[in-house]
Amino acid sequence: MKRGRILRDTNIGAGLLTVDGTQYTFSLEGMWKSDVPPRIGMPVDVNFDQAGVPETVYAVSDAQVARDHTETALAGARSQTGALMTGGKGRFPISILVVEGIMLLAFLVLPSLQVGAGFGSHALNGWEAANFDMASMGGSSQSAMGLVVLLCLLAPFAIPIVKAGWARWLYILPFTASVLACVNVILQIENAGRAAGEMAGGFGGAQMARQMGNAVGSMFSPGAGTAIVLLCAAFLLTRAFKKIH
Repeated sequence: MKRGRILRDTNIGAGLLTVDGTQYTFSLEGMWKSDVPPRIGMPVDVNFDQAGVPETVYAVSDAQVARDHTETALAGARSQTGALMTGGKGRFPISILVVEGIMLLAFLVLPSLQVGAGFGSHALNGWEAANFDMASMGGSSQSAMGLVVLLCLLAPFAIPIVKAGWARWLYILPFTASVLACVNVILQIENAGRAAGEMAGGFGGAQMARQMGNAVGSMFSPGAGTAIVLLCAAFLLTRAFKKIH
């Protein structure tokens, strides 16, 4: 089974998908094995027959994509950490490795944004929160923000490799990226609350507009992952103003 992506859905005939740079056609009948209909840009898992022709196609959920990214990032982090601990002693303090490990764990695993209230609520981890998209009803989109933030969190690992005085400024990136991701989420929530308030105001006046705006804002709250990532990133930020020996 290989991972691919849909280039054309089946609304106007045969669908089109790409796997490892090669394009294949597929049909809804007999090949499509998921309950949700195919859509352009959707990640899919494809089974091939012995002749190398797609046989069955399965939709991949956003949650599975996030888990795959998480596993890849953790594997890369473990590899980088091992290399730094064996080849970078004396140049990369163990305290930095510990803080980086805690920060990555909080970003990839712990809840960073609580969406909704009561039984209908759900939590997003740091990766999903960075990709937060209010247009998808408080869910996680397929934007590149999560990847950008993750790369910024990993940036300090490059300091012993770069071996230059300016490299210490890479310690700034985790905090900067984390703050920007938080600001992005806050602005989206505020804009949604303002839009809902304006809509409600057209029916019930200013008081209903304020109540609707407040109701939208109360549906979201930060999780423990956000606090831990920001604290770890703030610690790394202070390292940018110390010379690396």
